[in-house]
Amino acid sequence: MSKISNYTELLAERHRLEALLREHKATIATEVGVIKEKLHPVFALVSFLGIFQRKPNQSLLQFGADVGVELLLRQKLLAKSNWVTRFVLPFLAKGATAKVLEKISARPKSKQLIQETAG
Repeated sequence: MSKISNYTELLAERHRLEALLREHKATIATEVGVIKEKLHPVFALVSFLGIFQRKPNQSLLQFGADVGVELLLRQKLLAKSNWVTRFVLPFLAKGATAKVLEKISARPKSKQLIQETAG
C-alpha cells in the first residue's frame, strides 16, 4: 500500500476496503452456515433429549438441586471415573431431579408449603 496523497486516492482506498469488508463478511456468513449445518444433528439430539433446556423461571430449589448434583456427583462420587461417565451421569441426574421437583411442586400442598417457607 502506498501513501495516499489526494482525495480521489482516499476514496478509491475506501471503496477497496469496503469491498474487501463485504467479501470477508460473505465468507464468514458461508462458513457459519456450514458450521451450523454440520452441528444440526447435535442440536437435534439436544433438543430431543430436552436435558439442556431450562425454563427462565427456574426455582431456587431446582437451582440448588442442580448445584448439589454437580458438586456431589461430578466432584466427589465420579472424581476417578472416565470422562464419559463424568459428563453423562450429571446431566441424567439433573434431568431426573428436575422431573421429581416438577411433580412435587405440582401438588397443591407442596406449593403452599414452598410459598410459606419462601415468603
